[in-house]
Amino acid sequence: MSRSLLAFICVLVACFLFSCGGRQETNPEKLVVWANATATTPVLPLFAAEIPGLEFREWNTTMAFQSLLLGGDGIFWVGHLEGFARAAAHGAPVKLLAVTGWRKWQVLSKKKGVDFPGAFAGTTIPLAPADGAGRFLLEALLKEQGEKVAILPMDMKPLLLKLLDGQFDSVILPEPFATMLVEKNIGFQRAGSIEEYYGHCRNCAPEVPWAGIAVNAEWAEQHKVETEEILEKLVSAGERLSGMSPEDAAGYWPEGKAGVKRGELAASLARDPVQVVPARDVLGKIQEFLTIVAPGVPCGDDLVW
Repeated sequence: MSRSLLAFICVLVACFLFSCGGRQETNPEKLVVWANATATTPVLPLFAAEIPGLEFREWNTTMAFQSLLLGGDGIFWVGHLEGFARAAAHGAPVKLLAVTGWRKWQVLSKKKGVDFPGAFAGTTIPLAPADGAGRFLLEALLKEQGEKVAILPMDMKPLLLKLLDGQFDSVILPEPFATMLVEKNIGFQRAGSIEEYYGHCRNCAPEVPWAGIAVNAEWAEQHKVETEEILEKLVSAGERLSGMSPEDAAGYWPEGKAGVKRGELAASLARDPVQVVPARDVLGKIQEFLTIVAPGVPCGDDLVW
């Protein structure tokens, strides 16, 4: 065999081995998901959807969340819809993919057999977190309906401490904190919800499109088929979770995440059930909601995928 032929064969073998080695070392694309550290129901479908390559990271403040969106840092984001809308209005590459948070805000009271808001006329009720959309929606509804109920916005940690110390006999909290407080057995029981009040005021179902999953618009445009497949998996995961017992659904929750145990999440899911709806299917509901909590922020067809 000539030296030139032998050299040629060696090159072919080397190329073959290199290509095989390259294929073995190739990792699937990482799909970075940013979610609020304390989000439960809105992010649960992502844990259950069995989407390859998801890498979860946590954001803790509204300012950090907006910075992530404006910088296009990540492929998927879990957060409040008004945050997505504000970021998109400032040029962030954001498209709402699915609404996954519909029932969140509970009204709790130590008064027995009372209903919100009628039994609370002339009182002041603390609410946390202070900058949550729940506050702005509720204040707008109370004003619209002429209800004499005042809302005292507070930060979560000091409010919880005051509640445990017995300084308030009523409060408005989001899940899972509301359920966790009830289970402390210090006298608080459910007296209604913001969603039920919204449904009463608008003659609609007791649900509000609070939160959901958004996709990086630039990535989605380059991966249209994959984006649709992921949306389908999320909807399927939502249907599967909603058909399970709360205990089984909570089994998808990473134990100890954000200080929420699976048992606590299971109890919370009874009041804050999983519901996944493509954002494009409920654009009208999203627009009505944003008109109240974020007036002046654009919300057209281009906000949804």
